[in-house]
Amino acid sequence: MDAQCQAAIAGDTCKEFSRCDIAVAGGCVYTQIQCPADPPCQQYIKDSTYPGCCKVVDKPCGNDPCLVYTCNNVTGVCTSVQKCGASDACTIRSCSATGTCSSTNVTCTLPSQCHIFNGCDVVKGCQFSLKNCTDSDPCTIDSCNAAGICLHLPKSCDDGNFCTDDKCRAADGVCVTVPHPCDDKNACTVDTCNSTLKKCVFTSRPASYCDDNNACTKDSCDATKGCVNTPIVCNDENRCTNDTCDRTYGCLYSPYVCNTILPCTLALCKNTTGNCTTVPLYCSDDSTLIIASSVTGGVLAGIIIGAVLAALFCTGGSYLAYSQMATSGEAPVIANNPLYSQPAPANNPLYTPA
Repeated sequence: MDAQCQAAIAGDTCKEFSRCDIAVAGGCVYTQIQCPADPPCQQYIKDSTYPGCCKVVDKPCGNDPCLVYTCNNVTGVCTSVQKCGASDACTIRSCSATGTCSSTNVTCTLPSQCHIFNGCDVVKGCQFSLKNCTDSDPCTIDSCNAAGICLHLPKSCDDGNFCTDDKCRAADGVCVTVPHPCDDKNACTVDTCNSTLKKCVFTSRPASYCDDNNACTKDSCDATKGCVNTPIVCNDENRCTNDTCDRTYGCLYSPYVCNTILPCTLALCKNTTGNCTTVPLYCSDDSTLIIASSVTGGVLAGIIIGAVLAALFCTGGSYLAYSQMATSGEAPVIANNPLYSQPAPANNPLYTPA
């Protein structure tokens, strides 16, 4: 009977003959094979055709064709990732319904002609940088135009003031301001700059500019040389004067001194020659002054007061004597008395009208 029971389950690996029992229909008692507990990432399935019945297969985690599943051998937890990979900032990836992968690169377009493409970053995407237009000159403004051409324009340092010259210092690019030159090459003008009129102004120097406080010079201004102080010439065309110049008073004409040695004579200076000559004085009873004939012809006009006093002494001091003496010559004469006076009545201290 046991053999019959064994034969009845031949080919079914999941049944096992237990015993023969008349109380059971057919008399054969069978038991089902029990599979062990499933491993974390596997499971047992009964397969009556599989030896031992229990067949080990992987634990099913899902059936999406675009996912790749993974099971944790410790925890038995299933995880999944994209079969074709996730898209990033540089690549767009896709998976078809049948699990076929495809990818497309992102197109990177330059923002402007002044940019340079520096590749694509999977996180940040397309990378660009500005074109380097630096010329290393601190006195230029460097830029890039719409066509992508680098420009290097001069740095403007203009402060808006006509009276300053503004420029950029090449060493460090600092704007430097210097006064605008106003020079007409004329030493006789004051050169200034007028920012309101936006022009140079050249004003003639005052006459006092070249005054050297010396009355013995003629002060003038020469456009090339500047102040010119030329000594003046003191000449009164009179040979009987000493012509000198004083810094304070200017030209001085002092009488030439002719010494009178003998009494009743006059030492006179001849204007025509500049020589001293001595003439006698004659005293007469008619109270008139008679001069020797050698004095006539233009010698006594303008005689010194000392001679006048001598004549008056001889004549008794009458006005007539002075009058006759003072008008007896034609040319001016200067003698040795410092009280020299012109013959005009108004200038003679002894003048008394008749």
